Amino acid sequence: MSDLLGEVPPNESPYFGLREYFRLCEKPAVSLTFTQIEEMIGEPLGWEAKLYEEFWYDGYESEEAGMDWRLNCYICSDIEPDAPKQRIAESWISQGYRLQRLHLAQKRAFFHRVVQGTQGLRVPSVLLQQRLPDAAAYEIQACFNQVIKNYSLKNKAGESLGFSTG
Repeated sequence: MSDLLGEVPPNESPYFGLREYFRLCEKPAVSLTFTQIEEMIGEPLGWEAKLYEEFWYDGYESEEAGMDWRLNCYICSDIEPDAPKQRIAESWISQGYRLQRLHLAQKRAFFHRVVQGTQGLRVPSVLLQQRLPDAAAYEIQACFNQVIKNYSLKNKAGESLGFSTG
């Protein structure tokens, strides 16, 4: 899958909180209100999210999926869109989910997992809150490298994800 966020690292996307929700989600089907989504992203959704189904739509093959609402917006008025350039749909597509149904009137979206047999990794907070002893860091990195090798994991650019142990 191509990098749909372009040059913006995932943690700098305005939709990072939503992406993290789907990354750690263990449910095969999810129903979210727009209010819940706004809580996850830490700000209100733009007016486009409430007016244009295309804002949410993820069914296109191209990287322009879900961006047609911008064209319609300019055709209908001279109002500049409030929504960021990044696609909200990348939040769930990248984590193996698809938008199943959208109800703009009820301000609710329904998602289902399409990539089975995967899950997000929860790293214990104690490993992230402090510097680790050299031997512990080496052991963890060696374990990560072995898992990456065993499962032939690659990043979106197709590169190996191995860590340096030196």
